[in-house]
Amino acid sequence: MNTALTEAQIKELEAKGFVRWTKGDYDRLYVDMRTLGFDYGARRFGESSLTAKQAAQLKDSKAWIDVKTGEICCKTSGPHITENDIKHAVEKHIAETPADKTLIGSAKQVEWAERVRTSMVDVYEHVLNDLHNSPKAPPENIELVEKWMVALKECRYASPIISLFGDVNFDKGYQKAFMRIAAVYRGRTPETRSQAILLCREDDN
Repeated sequence: MNTALTEAQIKELEAKGFVRWTKGDYDRLYVDMRTLGFDYGARRFGESSLTAKQAAQLKDSKAWIDVKTGEICCKTSGPHITENDIKHAVEKHIAETPADKTLIGSAKQVEWAERVRTSMVDVYEHVLNDLHNSPKAPPENIELVEKWMVALKECRYASPIISLFGDVNFDKGYQKAFMRIAAVYRGRTPETRSQAILLCREDDN
């Protein structure tokens, strides 16, 4: 069942490249096919290869989310790509965007942790893009970074994010920032239960 998008979802989807459009009673989030993983030159849609006809059809397709109802709509012409193919790609983005991501902590902690988390997610996405584009990248490396990103997004406490990653310098490029982040994950310093979960060490005491 579709449900209305929350403000948290709207903001994150906009950060991913969705564009909000309102007019009268209409309130929609439009998304470019490239944001959904479409690469016309490489003839790829996410992890799927495309024929020339499929790529041409997808290039002219449109998709949007009705903000008030959560319904996914799309327009595409031709028999080579179905509307369901496009809708599934949009659904994946929505599923990766929790309805409520409010962190727990003081106002100053939450503001700081939100900035850190947003910067870290941006770093992870750049690193994952590099890994996916590298034919020699071990699949386990991709899975590990994805696991770290999920744990970060699901973290509900501001304090462990600040304690572990508050000193990461994101101004010198994502590669250097990722090296610092990875060093935290590899470290074995004493940690609280919430920090252990954030570091994917759920079994730590």
